[in-house]
Amino acid sequence: MKIEVEAQPGSVSTLRIELPPEEVSKEWDAIASSFARLAKIPGYRPGKAPRSVIEKRFRKEIH
Repeated sequence: MKIEVEAQPGSVSTLRIELPPEEVSKEWDAIASSFARLAKIPGYRPGKAPRSVIEKRFRKEIH
């Protein structure tokens, strides 16, 4: 992880944070898994919907 802080005028700062793709992917998977456990999707048993269905349905909430 790389963090840069740039001071701006008027007590404002700009943060630039770079994360490796592996770290982002790992967190995305963890969040999607928790949604999958709790989601009730018509046509699937509770917690058994495919990952692709979960991601399509809850993309805005996960992101």
